Amino acid sequence: MNLSPSDPIIVQSVLAGDTGMFEELVRRHQTMVLRFFQLRHSREDAMDLTQETFLRAWKSLATYSSQWKFSTWLLAVAHQQNAMFFRKRARSVESQRVDGEFEFSNFLSNRDPDPSQSLSREEEAENLWILIREKLSPDQAEVLWLFYVEESSISEIAQVMTRTVASVKTLLFRARLALQKVLKAGEP
Repeated sequence: MNLSPSDPIIVQSVLAGDTGMFEELVRRHQTMVLRFFQLRHSREDAMDLTQETFLRAWKSLATYSSQWKFSTWLLAVAHQQNAMFFRKRARSVESQRVDGEFEFSNFLSNRDPDPSQSLSREEEAENLWILIREKLSPDQAEVLWLFYVEESSISEIAQVMTRTVASVKTLLFRARLALQKVLKAGEP
C-alpha cells in the first residue's frame, strides 16, 4: 500500500531540506492554479502566472501554516500574483487587453457514455464562464469560480481573497444575482 504524504508533511520535508519534494506540490496543484488564472487571462499569461505563483510559494513556503489547507494558502498566493499582474498592467503605458479562450475541456469530467452530450455540456459551461468573465466584475467571477469550480468553502475563499467571511457571503450573493440578471437578459 503506497500512501502519499499529505501536503503539510511535504512542506515540512521541503523546509527541512528535501527540496525535491516541492515538485510533488507543484504536480498536485498546478492544474488548480492554472485554471484559476485562466478565468481572467490568456492561456500564455495564465501559464506564466502559474509559474510565478509557484516561485513565490517556494520563496515564502516558511509562511505556510498547517492550520490551512495547502491549496487554500496557494490560491491566496495566486490571488496576490493576480493583483500584482493587474497593478503592473495598469501602470504600463502600453497596457493591452488580456483576452483568451477559457479551456474547460482540460478539467470537465467526461462521465457521459454519449460523447455528444458531454461535448454539449462542456460548450455550455465554457460559454457560461466566458459570459461571467465579460459581464460580471472580476471579484464576482473569482468568487463564483472558487465556490463552484474549486469547491472552496466560504472561509477558504475569504482567506484566498483576503476578505472577511461576511464580505465573501455578500459578494457571492451579489454575484449570483448579477449572473441571474445577465442570464435573464439573454433569454428570448
